[in-house]
Amino acid sequence: MNRFVLSLAILWTACGPRTAPTKAPKPAKNPTADQLFEHQIALAGGVNAVESIRNLVSTGAMERKAEGVTMPIVTVQVAPNRMHQTAELQGLGQFIEAYDGETAWSLNPITGPAIKDGAELAQTRRLADIHAMLHYAEHYPSRTLVGPIEFEGTPCWQVDATTDDGQARSFFFNRENGYLRGEKLEFISEMGALPTVISHLAYERFQGFPVATRQVTHLGNIEIVVTTSDVRYNVPEDNLPDFAPPPAVKALMDELNALPE
Repeated sequence: MNRFVLSLAILWTACGPRTAPTKAPKPAKNPTADQLFEHQIALAGGVNAVESIRNLVSTGAMERKAEGVTMPIVTVQVAPNRMHQTAELQGLGQFIEAYDGETAWSLNPITGPAIKDGAELAQTRRLADIHAMLHYAEHYPSRTLVGPIEFEGTPCWQVDATTDDGQARSFFFNRENGYLRGEKLEFISEMGALPTVISHLAYERFQGFPVATRQVTHLGNIEIVVTTSDVRYNVPEDNLPDFAPPPAVKALMDELNALPE
């Protein structure tokens, strides 16, 4: 997410993950916080189906309303925790963010290379976890059901959680079907912590797996709309990008490593 927001989705291939059920299970009438997180796994077909995902590719578009700018976006994830995201703006080039399992880096045609640390690095680690829904207790060690609430016109259950590095976050689960309807958090970026609200407005199933295909994010005063148009997973490794930092990022790493502690 950081400089741009991306949706991650799933594609089916003949050697891909096990198919999730076409009929979504119903959530508990009076659930606990953990039951709401577990329901996300059930919606995806269960633990075995999620664990069978080795990599995924998602393509779509990101629109920044105020500027009237739309950029194509591509997200790639590889188990267990590598991620590569690109957005391209005509006339400027590619905005890239990646995590190779150790180093979280970005390359911006305007501001140049950057390397994440601290809370921003912890945030990237959570985003890069391809099986994150299975690791909710690890990523959010504190989880509390607040109760029923209306989120943007939808009756929801609110769960307040704390991340593994101490960041507060609220989740809103649709009371009717259990799908994640929205999130409130402070997004960590080079500009600091920005109050953020994410709304999941539409879901579609790709080969039985539910995907949020339309998301609206209010990042501070910026409104961003992300749509997902194509989803693929367990693609041949030859079709995956290089997650290693490029020369410009490596040069920055060398400069930082040369600084006195």
